[in-house]
Amino acid sequence: MNNSSNQDKIETNGSDNNSLQTLIPTKNMPALISYYCGVFSLIPFCVLILLFVLILFFDELWLFLALAPFFGLPLSLAAIISGIVGLNRYEMNPTSGAKRRALVGIILGVLQSIVFMVYLIYQTLL
Repeated sequence: MNNSSNQDKIETNGSDNNSLQTLIPTKNMPALISYYCGVFSLIPFCVLILLFVLILFFDELWLFLALAPFFGLPLSLAAIISGIVGLNRYEMNPTSGAKRRALVGIILGVLQSIVFMVYLIYQTLL
């Protein structure tokens, strides 16, 4: 009787750990870092859009508009690099949730990089 209760505890703890790995893949840290860098690179992008709309009404905001890509671009590049490393680690040791997080980080990083680079090119041509 005592053996079966210990076995139940081990199985329960294993399933809890697996569900936690699905939500937060701590065994593949580059995938997790890629995801969060991609998500946090959205903040300067949203600020960029907001300031671009506000600059139509207020001319003094041009300095903040010019600085927004310098905060988002490093985050988006970090999302791309750590996402690629996370995908490579996923191929060696598949864990649940890691592939999705790495792919989301790469996709967001690439999109943000394109937007920020287009914006920087646009600003230099003005």
